[in-house]
Amino acid sequence: MLAISPYSDWRGYDAVSFVVASATDESVGIRVMLRADKKNYFHQFEASPEPRRVRINFDDVRAQRPDFYFPRVSSLFVRAAEPGKPYEVLLDDFRLEN
Repeated sequence: MLAISPYSDWRGYDAVSFVVASATDESVGIRVMLRADKKNYFHQFEASPEPRRVRINFDDVRAQRPDFYFPRVSSLFVRAAEPGKPYEVLLDDFRLEN
């Protein structure tokens, strides 16, 4: 989880991205949640043992959550989409993209 303080203004960006990989030989379902002013956006994907860049396009966020307030992004949560199953995930190179 990344807790952002003070709130970060993501209005001028097109996406947030990061590199992810499962730390084991198995793929794991991952769920990412962006939060801004108590509004949430969820993105789900599979993390495989091979590292890859995941990109969350802000146009997709706007299409699904028109009320998502990009000027006050407060956190980004990453968790397993399959609760109760042990997993280990490697995350690296978080960036806001234009």
